[in-house]
Amino acid sequence: MIDAHDALTRAHRDEWARVVATLAKRFGNLDIAEDAAADAFASAAEHWPAEGIPPRPGAWLTATATRKAIDRIRRESSRDARHREAQLVYDADPEPLGAIDDDRITRAKSKIAAAGIPYRVPGVEDLPGRLAGVLTVLFLIFNEGYLASGPDSAPVREDLTGEAIRLARLLHQLLPDDGEATGMLALMLLTDARRPARVSSAGELMPLGEQDRGQWDAESIAEGHALVRARLASGMPPGRYQLLAAINAVHTDGDATDWTQVVALYDHLLRLDRSPIVRLNRAIAVSERDGREPGLALVDALRPELESYHPYHAARAELLRRLGRPAEAAAAYDAALALASNTAEVAYLTRQRDSTRPG
Repeated sequence: MIDAHDALTRAHRDEWARVVATLAKRFGNLDIAEDAAADAFASAAEHWPAEGIPPRPGAWLTATATRKAIDRIRRESSRDARHREAQLVYDADPEPLGAIDDDRITRAKSKIAAAGIPYRVPGVEDLPGRLAGVLTVLFLIFNEGYLASGPDSAPVREDLTGEAIRLARLLHQLLPDDGEATGMLALMLLTDARRPARVSSAGELMPLGEQDRGQWDAESIAEGHALVRARLASGMPPGRYQLLAAINAVHTDGDATDWTQVVALYDHLLRLDRSPIVRLNRAIAVSERDGREPGLALVDALRPELESYHPYHAARAELLRRLGRPAEAAAAYDAALALASNTAEVAYLTRQRDSTRPG
């Protein structure tokens, strides 16, 4: 049975934004909405352990926060009236109500209030036009969690990947017929399914081919595959995230990756997205299908565009190492290490670089 602490944690994760949005829409003031929501959660922390968890925690929090907001507005109205009376008695210069500090968020809120911009929860008709930006942000959050940057960070931040998946799932529930929303959820599930095998016990990144597939999350893979199949069955042309999900479905199907299928999917993706990163990933897939030399030629052609991108140097180093060109491989590993920051990736690249040098 879930206890009050777990219920509060879950409610904060699932309901905070909803409660704030509801109150901001009703009262037209984000500060009041956030303060009232915080008061409601504080009240829940006081009452739920003793009185039990309400059957609908979100509704309970919204109702409590609404009462808190109304109480605050009443108090401030009374205070402002007394303030004006005092000014009349002492004939003092008016003192600005509500000091504006230097915090950028506070200034932004003030500008929104001054401009009279209403807080409005987007309607269903607004969602398609905003979807591309939302998907981009979700993918950035997920990627930062899956390959966390910074030497002081854990190599994988499950808090970020988990939150990105939760939001992608919510988006899919809101737009179940949208192919890209479905593709995004499938892509995240199929990528995150490999997380348990992605970092070794020594703290090194494990390449796909060296991962223990038995450690992969079978439930997430099954869900991701089902989403990909549903999109294929729709007969609609796939978008970028659907194709990336399909590539990851191939990676997680069976005992080994079918690189011919992966290259074909990248060929399809290139018609939508000719970014150098997509071309780099296709070159790596080509190296697995056709051999190291053809792959290296494609990778080398990308140098002008990816000189400052560490996966470019890492991919090139790996191909050079496999081709038996240790000196060039070591130099490429050094270039990758100079740009990489993920701790597990740095550990892996360091070992690979050291293995190319004579003992």
